Amino acid sequence: MSEQKVAFWAYGVPVPQGSKKIGRNPATGRPLLVDDNDKVLKPWRETVDFFARRAMRRLERFEGPVRVELTFYMPRPQSHYKKDRTLKASAPAWPAAKPDIDKLERSVFDSLTSAGLWADDARAVKVEKSKQYADDHDPGVFVVVADLGVAL
Repeated sequence: MSEQKVAFWAYGVPVPQGSKKIGRNPATGRPLLVDDNDKVLKPWRETVDFFARRAMRRLERFEGPVRVELTFYMPRPQSHYKKDRTLKASAPAWPAAKPDIDKLERSVFDSLTSAGLWADDARAVKVEKSKQYADDHDPGVFVVVADLGVAL
C-alpha cells in the first residue's frame, strides 16, 4: 500500500449539496434532474475542484481506502454581532444550525471525485468532519485525505 497524504484549503462559503428536483429542459420540454441550489453549488464545487487539483499536481490518484478529515469554517450571521461589530454574549460558539454537515460533505466529496483525487468517494472509509465559525479564518473548508495507514 502506498503512503500518500494530501491537504488543502478551499476558500469560500461552504455550500451543501442538497436534494435534487425535477426541472424541464426549456428547449425540449424533457424532464431533467437539477440540484436545489445549483446557482451557488456549482461555483463552490468548482472552487473545491480547483484547490484539490492543485494539491494533487504531482501525486497519484488515491486507489485504496482513505481517511478524510473535513473542517468547515462557516461565516457567522450578522445577528451574532453588536452594532460595534463585537460578538454578542448570546452568540453561540458552534454553528449547530443549517447547513447540515452531511450535505456539506457530499458537495466536497463530489468535487474530489471530479478533480480526480479518487475514482469514487466510496474510497473514504474513515471520515472526521466538523464545522465551526470562521472567527479566526476565512470561510471555507480544510481537507485532508490520506491512505488508511497514514496518520492525519
